[in-house]
Amino acid sequence: MNPTHPPFRIAVVGHTNTGKTSLLRTLTRDRSFGEIADRPGVTREVSGTALLVDGRPVAELYDTPGLEDSIGLWDHLLATRPHDREEGPDSIARFLNSPEAVDLFLQEAKAIRQLLESDIALYVIDARDRVLGKHRDELRILTLCARPILPVLNFVVRPEARFADWRQHLSRSGLHAVAEFDTVVVTEEGEQQLFEKIRTLLDHHRDRVDALLADRKRARQELITASLRRIADLLVQVAAIRMVAPVEPNPNKSFSDILPKLSKERLPSFDAMDRLRAEIRGMEQRCVTDLLEWHRFHPDDCEAGQVPVVDGHWGLDLFHPEALKDFG
Repeated sequence: MNPTHPPFRIAVVGHTNTGKTSLLRTLTRDRSFGEIADRPGVTREVSGTALLVDGRPVAELYDTPGLEDSIGLWDHLLATRPHDREEGPDSIARFLNSPEAVDLFLQEAKAIRQLLESDIALYVIDARDRVLGKHRDELRILTLCARPILPVLNFVVRPEARFADWRQHLSRSGLHAVAEFDTVVVTEEGEQQLFEKIRTLLDHHRDRVDALLADRKRARQELITASLRRIADLLVQVAAIRMVAPVEPNPNKSFSDILPKLSKERLPSFDAMDRLRAEIRGMEQRCVTDLLEWHRFHPDDCEAGQVPVVDGHWGLDLFHPEALKDFG
């Protein structure tokens, strides 16, 4: 990677509520970036962030306002063009210099301006949506900007996703390179394929994308290794735990089968058993907290279930087909 080369710029564009901000949060590993809500037009201004390799920015990403009225804007462009042979960038420049760009189509103008200042657009699509006229007009408008466009099909793991419809529509629009990238169920392969397709469309930035891919792969492996070591530490700590406790007369219910070294007449007090469980639970929770922080999740994103122990016995038959299925 040549350190003198400036970072390449990515504009994330699309209709409202398709997951543009979620995509940026996923790529930047920053769950606090932007605002997300289940209502249209949440992102009102352009906001940006950078992806770093060895402390240097290699890519700049920009979240843009949703294209709220692409049908109206397309009709406006057609109605105001001076002749049929006007080139796309000229149509866009004329629109951006018009009063409508600061009034009626303000949100669209903000997104288009950022796209013109970027090297490529990621056009985020909710794959669950039907292909509508607004989507067709969005692509027509974005194409006029004369920038590479990479459609990103979001929510691809949902059963209601309409892959065939969207791929057919995008192909008819001349967009044959399509990325499938779910911002909820993220995979390492999905992110790698996304950047590989960006590299194909931005060949002159190949060294930057390659450096980013290599850095992501290295960081992922280091994270997995650190996580496995943290879990191993927890298992060792639990195996080595010792607690001195008084004993009490044997109640009617015997625990001798789980504590074979003790006589049937004397067992640890219930208070001691509770303290032991609480100590192990605390060790477990500290491990979970570390793992969530390292993997950039909020503590509320994971809720640990209760260990299936009943009367001191493991409540699952590990060789039961359902248990094997769950653990497998």
